[in-house]
Amino acid sequence: MKTVLYIAFGVFFAFCRAAHADLFDGANAHEMKRIAYSSKLGVEVFAETTDGKWCDDIVSLKLFAHDETAFDEALLSKLMEKVGRVLENECPSVKQAVLDGYNNNTLVYQGGAAKPDKWKPEKGALKVQIRQLQAAAAKTGKAPDWIPPAGKKILARVDPSALEHRVYSKDKKCSVFLTTDKPANVIKKWSIIVGDNSCSENLVYGRANVTLFNERGKYAGTADGYFTEGRFTGRKNLNVVLLNRYGYGKNSQNLSYLIESDPELKIHYVGYLNSRRNPKTGRYSVWNGCSPFTIAAVTDNEELFLDSAVTDNIIRTAQSYADIFCPGVKKMKFFATRVPQGLPGMDMPETKDTDLSEDTRLIYSAVMQRGKNKKWKFVSDTAQNLARLREMKRRAEETREHQLMMADYNELTRSDYLGRLAYMHGVERIDNPVSMLLASQIIQAPVPINSLVRIASLGKDSAWTDWPAVIKITGTSGLLNRSGWHIVSGALSPLNKEERKAQNVPDADFAGTLELSAATACEEDGCREISDVVSLVRKRHDKPSWTPYHAPQRTDGE
Repeated sequence: MKTVLYIAFGVFFAFCRAAHADLFDGANAHEMKRIAYSSKLGVEVFAETTDGKWCDDIVSLKLFAHDETAFDEALLSKLMEKVGRVLENECPSVKQAVLDGYNNNTLVYQGGAAKPDKWKPEKGALKVQIRQLQAAAAKTGKAPDWIPPAGKKILARVDPSALEHRVYSKDKKCSVFLTTDKPANVIKKWSIIVGDNSCSENLVYGRANVTLFNERGKYAGTADGYFTEGRFTGRKNLNVVLLNRYGYGKNSQNLSYLIESDPELKIHYVGYLNSRRNPKTGRYSVWNGCSPFTIAAVTDNEELFLDSAVTDNIIRTAQSYADIFCPGVKKMKFFATRVPQGLPGMDMPETKDTDLSEDTRLIYSAVMQRGKNKKWKFVSDTAQNLARLREMKRRAEETREHQLMMADYNELTRSDYLGRLAYMHGVERIDNPVSMLLASQIIQAPVPINSLVRIASLGKDSAWTDWPAVIKITGTSGLLNRSGWHIVSGALSPLNKEERKAQNVPDADFAGTLELSAATACEEDGCREISDVVSLVRKRHDKPSWTPYHAPQRTDGE
C-alpha cells in the first residue's frame, strides 16, 4: 500500500497498487483502478484503464461520493488539489483529467481539471461516451447527414461550406483547425507552436497554449485555453462529440455536437457552436455555444409534441442541458426538428422572408429567457408547437372531409342504380349507348358517353363488348386489362361497315366504336357492389375504415 497522505479535511489514501483496488465498469466495458480515497468527504477516485494502463497525458477519473455536496466548488477544488499531487506522483506525464462525479450511481457532475491550472476543477459540458453514442444512434435512428463511423474515434464531418483549414506544427506532430476565409494556398504555409499539450491524437485536445505564425513566419496570435478536436473554445472546456462543421457564408460558421441520445423517445439532442467574423479585422471569434445556448431535439416522432406532459418534459431536459453546458446563461433557443441543420433561426440566420410555420421539417420552436429567479420563461410570440398546429389542421380537414362523405352517403341512399354507377365512376350521369349511337348518326360525329358495358374479349390496344351492344373499344392500353363488367367513358361513333361484317353484326343491330378515355372495373356482375353505399364512399375518398353516423352495415349475402 502507498504512503498515507493526511489532508486538512480528511484522510486521503493512494491505492494505486492496493489489493482489491480494481473495479470493472460493466456499462462501459472499462476496468478502473482506484487511485485515491477521502474518508471525510466519502469520495473514492478511480481512473479508467485501457489494457490495464491508466496513465496518459489525459486521464479519465470517476469520483464516487456518498453525498452530492462533495461536488460543491470549494470542496471539490480542495479535493482535486490533493488528487493532482497523487496524479503527478503516479503518472508524471499527466496534463489533464476528465471528471465524472457520481452519487448513488447517478451522474451528477462532469468537468475537467488541468495541471497548468493547478488541478482546479472546471465544470464542463456533458461528456458523452462515444461507444454509447454509436450504439444509441444505430439503434434509435440516425440524425440525417451524420452516421457514426466504425471504431472508437468520431471526427466531425466537414462540409465544403466550412471556412476552415488545418494548421500544423513544423514537425507535423500537432495541428489545430483554424476558421478563416483566407485562401488555402496561403494558410498551408502557416504554422503553430503548442505548449502544455502532448497532442497525442495529432490534434490539440483540452488545455493548451497555441501560438500561430503566418506564411511569412511572423506572429499571428495566441490561443490560450481549451480545444475540442483542434478547435479553440476559449475558457470553455467542452468535452463533446462534434458532428458537423459547416457554414452559411462568411459571417455564419457553425459546429454541431451530439449532447445525448434518448433511446426511449428516439430523440438526438444536438447543440450548436458558432464562430463570428469581425468585419473590421476579418478574424473569427472562439467557438461559442452560449450566446444564446441553442439546442435541437432531432426526431421523426412528431407525435411526442402532441402530448403536453411529454413536450414539457423534453423542454425541461433541454433546459437542464443549458445549465450543464452554459451555467448562468440567460437565453436559449429550443427547436424540435426532423433535420439537425439548415433551419433559419436555429443554426442559420433568419431573413425577413423567413416563415418557420411553413417549414415541414420543424416540429417545435421557442426562445426562452430567465432573470434573477433563474426560472425559464418563453419570450412572447416565439413559441410555436407546429406539430399541434398541423394536427389541428389535419383534424379540421378530417372533419370537413367527413362532412363531405356524409353528404355523399346521404345522397347515394336516395340515388337509383344509374346514379350510383355514375358516382362509382366519378361522372355526372350514365348514358344509354344505343341512344347515343343514334345521336352520333344524326349529327354525323362522335359523341361523349359514360356507359356500363361488358368486355367480351381483349386485343392489342383494343377490346370488344357483347353488352349492351357490340362496341369496339380502342386505346385500351393502360386502361383495360381484363374482361368483364366495366364503366367506360369516351367518344362513341357507329361501327364502320367493314368491321360490322368482320364481327358478323346484323345490319339491324346497333354497333359502335368507342375511343376510350377512362374505365372503372366492376367487382361483381352488373356492378352489383354499388348496393354497398358505404364502400362506394370509402373508395371515392380513399378512407377504407370510414363509418357514417347510423350507417346500416352490409352483411354477406345481401
